[in-house]
Amino acid sequence: MRRLQTQFFVSYAIFGCIGPLLPVYLTEVKGFTETDLGYNQAMTSIATMLSPILITLLADMKVDPRRILGASFLVSAFAFYLISITTGVIPALIFYTLHSLAFMPTVALQDGYYFSLAKRSDDVSASRYHRIRVWGTIGFMVPSIALYFLLERDPNLTMVLWCAITCGVLSALHAQRLPKLPAASDAEGSGLEVKRRLPSAEAFAALFSSKGRYFLVCMCLAYAASTAYHTFFPVYLRSLVGVKASAIGLIINVGVFLEIFYILALGRLRKRFGMRAIMIAGLSAMVLRLALLAAFPSVFTAVATQLLHGLEICAVFVLPVMYLNQLAADRFRNSIQGVYTMVVIGGSRIVSGVVGGRIAEVDLRLLFACGAGLAAVAVVLLVFFFRPEDDYGDAQAERTA
Repeated sequence: MRRLQTQFFVSYAIFGCIGPLLPVYLTEVKGFTETDLGYNQAMTSIATMLSPILITLLADMKVDPRRILGASFLVSAFAFYLISITTGVIPALIFYTLHSLAFMPTVALQDGYYFSLAKRSDDVSASRYHRIRVWGTIGFMVPSIALYFLLERDPNLTMVLWCAITCGVLSALHAQRLPKLPAASDAEGSGLEVKRRLPSAEAFAALFSSKGRYFLVCMCLAYAASTAYHTFFPVYLRSLVGVKASAIGLIINVGVFLEIFYILALGRLRKRFGMRAIMIAGLSAMVLRLALLAAFPSVFTAVATQLLHGLEICAVFVLPVMYLNQLAADRFRNSIQGVYTMVVIGGSRIVSGVVGGRIAEVDLRLLFACGAGLAAVAVVLLVFFFRPEDDYGDAQAERTA
């Protein structure tokens, strides 16, 4: 368990390096406009659509996921190095796309690895995923806080990339220390015809079944709104509210710190209210947050709305991963995470990047208002169409969270 916690910590620290400050770095150092930021998001999302399904397929076809993780993190770190030594918008777009090709699959692969280990080992429980995922939240916070003090001493934003490179190399090295997956049993085989199908084909069928299709539509809308927020909130703070660069990470970390408590309580909340109710509450929190940022731009609003962050993260980034595991069989437990990443995260971020960048160029407040509208539609769809059959986990849920 400790090695899993450490892996999530160091890998999500990469998000903590680039999430709060990369948009500011790209605009102030590389000369990006808001439209360029949108295109960057779209380009990287195309990469997100291509690589996760291939890499998670390799994992389901018995290639050691630890080796795949190590190679992916190293390529991602090298891409950041190339960004740091080049100038101009086009090279930054190309190398950030290379980073996304390598890095985005690692999130789905780590999740798939965790649930595969939970299925095959008595030491890990799928229903306790949130207890491991919370270490990713803690990992996000640490570099953001460190960068505040570093940038106060030296306002060179290239430090953001060097921090990400360091975390990428550490993630690659530590992935090799994860426990080896036990051999899968044949208990789930249901005939030669099923066994001949590619794991990714089975994953597609599960996601577009009656249990998955409305969930997919809801999450596409939610991810589009979330992408608009996470891409442009640092720019909103810098250009519209007037926050200095070193303080952006601290403001974001107010919400990330509170997120820890939401995630730790997630098992009890699911047991009492159910997955559906928490997801509706989380997406409703997203609607309120984006609407307030659009209507009342100020430092106070930016900080106060961080109170809603943790519930939103549970609904958009944690519970969907757990629901996907309910839809999966062991043959495609990795692949379903990759297919979901391709369809939902990649597809919605392409649209949000291209359209959102153009809207942000006109008015950042309008962008957040549009995001609130998308999230509101997702809430309505969840209320009327999302009916998870097993609302508290999979067959291992009796090992209480």
